[in-house]
Amino acid sequence: MNRTQPLLMVITTLMARFNLTEVELAHPQNIRKLADEGIDTILLVKSVAGYDDRPESASVRLVSTATGRLIIGATWQNGKGGAKGSAADGVMRVNLSSAARKIAKGIGRELRK
Repeated sequence: MNRTQPLLMVITTLMARFNLTEVELAHPQNIRKLADEGIDTILLVKSVAGYDDRPESASVRLVSTATGRLIIGATWQNGKGGAKGSAADGVMRVNLSSAARKIAKGIGRELRK
């Protein structure tokens, strides 16, 4: 693997080479293939879109490709306030970039422990 290539391009190329979908990529036998290609960990992210184009929830898993074991995982759910779609609800809910920052900060904090 050329270390100067963007990681997304490398993963996309490997998925094409191994004929894998995003879901299949997370299977243990396919995670081992990534280890063989020099990739140490894989970050698996799932999110559900909300009614207002903001995320409803997300789950994140950082998995070691050497062992297939979970290094750290997190779940997140957007805030709620009042009735769905109300002004109070809108104030409580955050956008995707805010959600990603919160999740990344939490994972970073836990990894430093």
